[in-house]
Amino acid sequence: MGSIYALVALGFVLIYKSTSILNLAQGEFMMVGAYICLSMTLDFGLNFFASFLITMVFSVILGLAVERLVLRPLIGEPIISIIMVTLGLTYILRGVVIMLWGNDIRQFNIFPTQPIDLWGVKITYLYLWSMGISVVLLSFFAVFFTSFTSSFASTFMSGEYSLSVSWTLILSGNMMSPGTMFTSIPITPCLSFA
Repeated sequence: MGSIYALVALGFVLIYKSTSILNLAQGEFMMVGAYICLSMTLDFGLNFFASFLITMVFSVILGLAVERLVLRPLIGEPIISIIMVTLGLTYILRGVVIMLWGNDIRQFNIFPTQPIDLWGVKITYLYLWSMGISVVLLSFFAVFFTSFTSSFASTFMSGEYSLSVSWTLILSGNMMSPGTMFTSIPITPCLSFA
């Protein structure tokens, strides 16, 4: 679980550092991605990896839609207004998930339940995958922000609102989606995670 919290924290930091906005809907973006993947896998019978790719595309579209339709019109407004809008977006996303999938706890069961033995310590595949994905994504962003010196990186971090918001919503949404989808954590719209 700690590795998934690290991905959530990285999403908060990415958005805040590039836009100076505290996005309170970050967890709900992650929850929506998890439910999309769960629905594609269980309800439509798609292969998990096909569901994963569809969910990644959906995350990009959702991030762009929120930026263009919700956050962009608020350019120049007080920060408290933008924070309140993201809080409202939290409740809207949660309500949509409850309307579409109900309020029941649902769970991915894509990994064997039998743990593996590593030097006398029993670890489930769930924890190995979530830790591995988190390490890969955290390493990617560490390398990206320390060695990417092109004009894109300077524009990205310069505070130019429209570009930085678009890219951070896309990156943070797609960064956190694998963390929730590759795990067998029970998900529920009431608490985002059970």
